[in-house]
Amino acid sequence: MITLKEIAEIAGVSIATVSNAIHGKMDEVSPATAEKIQKIVEEYQYIPNISARNLASNRSKIIGVVLRSYYGQKNNRFQDSFISELLGSIEKYARERGYYVMVYTAHDIQKLRNYIMSWNMDGLIMVGFIDGEIYSIQAAYKRPMAIIDVYDYFDVENCISIGLEDREGMYNIIQYILSCGHKKIAFVSDKDNNVDHERYLGYQRAMCKAGIEVGKMDFIRVIPTNENKIANMDEIYQRSFEYTALACVSDHYAALILNELQDRGRKVPEDISILFMTALPMIAVIVPVYKMFLSIGLLDTIPGVILYLSAAGIPYGIWLMKNFMDAIPVELEEAAWVDGATTMQSIRKVVSPLMFPGICVVFIYTFSGSWGNFFIPYILLSSAEKQPASVLLYQFFGQHGSISYGPLAAFSVIYALPSVLLYILSQNYMSKGFTMSGAAKG
Repeated sequence: MITLKEIAEIAGVSIATVSNAIHGKMDEVSPATAEKIQKIVEEYQYIPNISARNLASNRSKIIGVVLRSYYGQKNNRFQDSFISELLGSIEKYARERGYYVMVYTAHDIQKLRNYIMSWNMDGLIMVGFIDGEIYSIQAAYKRPMAIIDVYDYFDVENCISIGLEDREGMYNIIQYILSCGHKKIAFVSDKDNNVDHERYLGYQRAMCKAGIEVGKMDFIRVIPTNENKIANMDEIYQRSFEYTALACVSDHYAALILNELQDRGRKVPEDISILFMTALPMIAVIVPVYKMFLSIGLLDTIPGVILYLSAAGIPYGIWLMKNFMDAIPVELEEAAWVDGATTMQSIRKVVSPLMFPGICVVFIYTFSGSWGNFFIPYILLSSAEKQPASVLLYQFFGQHGSISYGPLAAFSVIYALPSVLLYILSQNYMSKGFTMSGAAKG
């Protein structure tokens, strides 16, 4: 294989110039020289030796991601929607910055230490470790670490922690369900450590504050593997009659139990309520939605799809609109009331005009999410004549990889026009934002 020195001789430049051109340092190489070098590289099929380059710089450009796994848990940690989304985001972010990602699932801490010492990784991301394990890892690894969902990170040097307020979140959820009149609430999880333990503490705190005693029997354990799954679901079904609500540690278990109970005749939320903290994937809720739409006659109807997409967009739309509404000084409404305006007049003539940029943002978000949605119409609509444009795009992809590029391109342009026109019509309001300078005294 050709070397940098040989490329430099052919191009009539220095080795440093060839290196700069290959590695994209275009501010140090003229466009003509860079083009000349690139042609030589392509002609001789030069491939940079990344290992040698990293050895020279004492850097590997590798980010290690270690997933803590415990015997008895899922055999495949990547089936967890949280893990798959996390890895996808890490890989994308690392790739954009010229790094590579190496993933390792750890059952044994000593083997993990040996693995870490065997590789020259520039950074390490640890997920789901407990009981002082981070301290043990740091003894073998002195470079930067990021730890996710770990609660024993105090005094760990050269390390940042990323997590949620799990205890407070579960506490608020239980407080809410208690305010709805529930008293018999069970906690559902597969283990009592780390994140699950924090959420269990939040559950206990809320129940104790309400004067309700909880014990070990109120902790319902889920078996995360397929082994004894049927017996485990039978037990959960039988125990569900002892409670009016189940507080699940994650969306995955909430979806699993929801489907199991409904398949066995238990109605949710009429017979029992199911709570969870993290966001439930769309694919997990489509089964009960499909059954509900079938029973009420909304399956394979356009109004049914509209109803579902509208309901799905409401929570985030309200949260987004609230941020805009909070930015409007209450003094403006009070001034309108002093001038004799009613509450509805102040909303219509003062608040609504200032809220218009926020309304545009929510409208674009809701429209884009519905217009580009493939999964929901594909599941809920079986008639070809009722399929929206997002699903019809699929008809241009034939079997064995054949694609009708001409019709696909034409249809794609037409399909994109509403979104483009919507952006053009609303961009003035989007860029304007709130212009309330001087409206209220500082």
